[in-house]
Amino acid sequence: MLFKKALAALTITGMVLTMVPLSAFADDGETTVDGIETPVVVVDDSLTTTDTDTYAPSEDAESTDESSGAPVLEDIATDADDTALVDEIPVINSIESSRLNPAPLNSTQEISVQDFFGNYTAQITVNQIIRGNDAWAMIKKANMFNRAPKDGYEYILAKINFNLVDIADGKTLDVSPMNFNLISSDGKEYDYASVVVPDPKLRTSLYGGASNEGWAAYQVRVDDATPTLAYGRKYDGTGGIWFKAYND
Repeated sequence: MLFKKALAALTITGMVLTMVPLSAFADDGETTVDGIETPVVVVDDSLTTTDTDTYAPSEDAESTDESSGAPVLEDIATDADDTALVDEIPVINSIESSRLNPAPLNSTQEISVQDFFGNYTAQITVNQIIRGNDAWAMIKKANMFNRAPKDGYEYILAKINFNLVDIADGKTLDVSPMNFNLISSDGKEYDYASVVVPDPKLRTSLYGGASNEGWAAYQVRVDDATPTLAYGRKYDGTGGIWFKAYND
């Protein structure tokens, strides 16, 4: 009878110990039951580990996932300057040329451009200018359907060499006569001439280190003796590099 009572008492004691939450025994990650130290696994919602080691939440647990090293959403900041590349104004650096001080023929100008099309550096040279009857003869020969210039205007051909020195991320750059704007001596932009230009053609795609040379065609007023060519201007017309579109 005494044996049965002792056994019942031990059973009740074990049940009580089982029902008490382990976290109530200690605040240092360990508890003692009958002199035996028992490790306690502290579970923190900010941790996603499967290890059985004892963890305590760090002060920056909300900013970093300890198991993956990845930042949580609140640490991923979006810089307002990077929200929309298409809205950025291209950063263009030109060297010693302007609309009122254009570079002479056969002189090379270097330009560095940063925009959403790519970051690149190019060296550009206008090697030759042909206008008037000679230009029209070349354009007419290039395609029989090319039309004569409108009244009071004549054709002008510019032979342009484009050397793509470098471009970021291994991209290609599309080069076209439409990238070059002809500006009158009194500051008015001319329309690009919609004609088939003679060979060689300037239009192409280049990787860094490659170059191409070809013709661009425009119509210019007959009495405009000193027009200029511009490349890489900003949206407001400033910057870029400028060339004489006439023979001195």
